[in-house]
Amino acid sequence: MSSISPRRVDFAPSPRRAWRDEDSQDVSPAPGSSEVVLLRCRETIERLHGDVEEERQKRQRLQDQAAANEDELATVKAQLVEESERLAAAERERRLLERQLMEMQQRQKAEKEMHEAASSQLQGLKSESVQKAQEHFAQQLRLSEAEAAAQRAEAKAAEAEAEAARSSEELRGAQHQVLEAEAGAQQLQEALEGKGQELDQALQQLAELEHRCESLGQDLEDLQADKQAIVESNQFELQELAMRQERLQGAWREREVELQRAFQERDECQNDLEQAQQEAERSRQQARRLTEENRDLTDKCQRLESELSKLRKKGEELKVEAAEKAQDLEQLQRQQRSHKSTVATLEQQVEEYRRQTRELSQELARQKAEALQVKQDLAGAAKQEEEREKILSSRVGGIHDLQCGVCCFALPKGRGEKELKKRAAELTWRLEAANKEVEACRASLTSERERCKELQKLSHQEAEAHSHLQHQGLISLSELLSQAQAHARLLAQVKAELGGISKIEFAAEDTGELKQKYEQKIAKLYQHLSEREAYERKLKGFIENEVHVLHQYNKELEHYCQWRRGAVPDPPTLLKPPIPAPDKVGRRLMRNLQNLEALK
Repeated sequence: MSSISPRRVDFAPSPRRAWRDEDSQDVSPAPGSSEVVLLRCRETIERLHGDVEEERQKRQRLQDQAAANEDELATVKAQLVEESERLAAAERERRLLERQLMEMQQRQKAEKEMHEAASSQLQGLKSESVQKAQEHFAQQLRLSEAEAAAQRAEAKAAEAEAEAARSSEELRGAQHQVLEAEAGAQQLQEALEGKGQELDQALQQLAELEHRCESLGQDLEDLQADKQAIVESNQFELQELAMRQERLQGAWREREVELQRAFQERDECQNDLEQAQQEAERSRQQARRLTEENRDLTDKCQRLESELSKLRKKGEELKVEAAEKAQDLEQLQRQQRSHKSTVATLEQQVEEYRRQTRELSQELARQKAEALQVKQDLAGAAKQEEEREKILSSRVGGIHDLQCGVCCFALPKGRGEKELKKRAAELTWRLEAANKEVEACRASLTSERERCKELQKLSHQEAEAHSHLQHQGLISLSELLSQAQAHARLLAQVKAELGGISKIEFAAEDTGELKQKYEQKIAKLYQHLSEREAYERKLKGFIENEVHVLHQYNKELEHYCQWRRGAVPDPPTLLKPPIPAPDKVGRRLMRNLQNLEALK
């Protein structure tokens, strides 16, 4: 803003000096005293012009001070915004850590459930393998396979336990990070509260300065009213001088006393005006700061609007992606439902398989019992065969003995031939019957052996089929577990993506809240600026009125001086002054006011 030069009214042209010389030579002492009064009135008018200029300078300084206060307020607000951004970042990190913590807890729970399911399956497999091992020796191969599967399951369980331990360690680290983030957020919140208190203090100071400006304006109005009253009193004195010239010498002392009092009041007013100028300078600095802050806030609002438009575009893109992800999630849910149905059917198949295995185990036990019975029968038949062979061998030995006896006693003893023949025929019949029985026993023994072999083959085949079915069931269960794990990983990825979308939505909400806050602050600043502009317009009108009064007063004084010198025949009409024409002072005042408006 251009500096306003002090206005000095040049009332020293020739008319006044000539009039003063004429009065000093020709006029009596009473008119000389009236001329002195007029000169002092002119000086008071010049001083009033100077006071108005000083008041304008003080107002300029107050505006500068208000601008400086606005700058400080802008810096404090920027720091407050930075602290709020830091706090928001810390809050977002805390939320992210909490979500990660919840996901890790859910993952740990799922791993615990899988571990429990694997351990229960392991226990079931162990119990089944022990029972099958006790039932039949041929199931040792299946038992070894089951033990290998159990070892693999134990290895998986150990890996799951290690994974659970790692997840618990990560959980502890995440909890430690959450605690650190909470401590940092608390520190940031404390710093933010301190900045907010400083901002409140600055706002209070700004309100106090505005109140002081208003009080100074009121004081200025009072001073101007006093000045106007003084001018009116001077006009009244001039009327009295025009009407009562004979009383000027007696009233001179009283007027001089009044002028002294007016000078004292003027000095006091000058002191008050100096203080008001200082405060006005401060208020100007605060106003400048507020204007700069307003510009910064408008720039920030524009940047925030651009960022908000970008975020909205990103939000729309993310909404499209979220819709796609929702469709994928629906497909995954359908797959999950189909997977659950397949799992249910597989569970039914497993139950059917277990029922069949129980039936086969019962059938195998029955066949084992039959095989034991057959073995017992075979052992009894073998014992009978051995007894029969012993009896047959004893009978054969008796027959040989009889034949030998017959051969020995054939010649000497001829009288017992018939009896010997009968006995030999009986023995041969018995021998044939024993041979038939032995052949029948041998045939039955061979048939029983063949039947036992067939039963052993059947039991071995059934055991192999049972072990093959159980192996296939274990393979299908492992495939189902792998599919369930892959589905769980896919669901975790989808949840993570949905969590990223929710983070972006939170960021958009935070930016919207910041935008609303900045809009409210800008509205408040615009309100303050409008109030200040109204005050300036009021002050401008008051100054224009004062200039008009000064023009009128100058015209009246010049007309009165001309009438005193005799240049004008008519007396001055003080009650009905003419319309003032703009002189040098008025033109300068109006030009300075126009420059002030142009700079605003």
